[in-house]
Amino acid sequence: MVASSSQAVFVQFPHPKDEHNPGGAKRQPWNRCDHARKFIRSDGRCVDRNGSIHDGSLVFWGEWEAPSYVIKCWPGDGCLPRFLHDPVWEDPADSDPRQNTDPWVFGDCFRYSNCKQLSQEKLRTLPRGSVILFGSTPGGNFVLDTVFVVRDAHRLVPKQPPEIDEAFRVCTIVPLSLDGECSGEEFVLYRGATREDPVEGMYSFAPCRRADSEEPRFCRPPITLPHDYLDPARTRSPSGAKRSRPIDQIRKQWESVRDQVFEARCFPGVWFRTPRLDNGCPPTN
Repeated sequence: MVASSSQAVFVQFPHPKDEHNPGGAKRQPWNRCDHARKFIRSDGRCVDRNGSIHDGSLVFWGEWEAPSYVIKCWPGDGCLPRFLHDPVWEDPADSDPRQNTDPWVFGDCFRYSNCKQLSQEKLRTLPRGSVILFGSTPGGNFVLDTVFVVRDAHRLVPKQPPEIDEAFRVCTIVPLSLDGECSGEEFVLYRGATREDPVEGMYSFAPCRRADSEEPRFCRPPITLPHDYLDPARTRSPSGAKRSRPIDQIRKQWESVRDQVFEARCFPGVWFRTPRLDNGCPPTN
């Protein structure tokens, strides 16, 4: 468990900016190449400016390296997505390496479990209340896809995982256990603060829109913060994990990020339904 503290850290976490391109495939297979983003449709829950909760079908940018059905295509138009995905998962019979999904935004809470933890030891000691901004830096701007607020932490050894739901185990932990460089290492599985169980008023979220809105697709929201919190020139390595800050200062930056998401005509998506186990039947539109 992560102990309560008046100090935490604020991490800028760049990850690959490109959108997956399934070509003409109706079902994109499990990704075994480089990480990329998907524009995803999912039943979920979001928060409006007044703090009210709304349930419905939502669309958002995120990481999903397991299979997905391509349910809509659009012409290319700047930073807008070209493909809309319905995520599913499967348990492949082979043991060939495949990409894992991290961060994980589905189910009872968001999770962050492994990315860059071996190269940056401080990412394995994040205090409760720490904030991670997962995003990309196209065109000199930092654009956001996931806000993660640390609630608690647990030891994670890929070949001896803790008790977790099957979808997360198969999609995130099993690929780690198949990676010769990671299978014997020890990671930290962080669970994110939720709207129902926040930390210092903060919770994890992903910018989203309602799937039935007039303009459902959107560019990832650009975020601007003081330079010592967010540096758009940083494109590869996470930064900020070594610098402790007062929790009230971190909350102020979290509030700024949330408000900028609203200004981008998006909502904080705070819960997304866990993708279904695929039985070979495509989704209905």
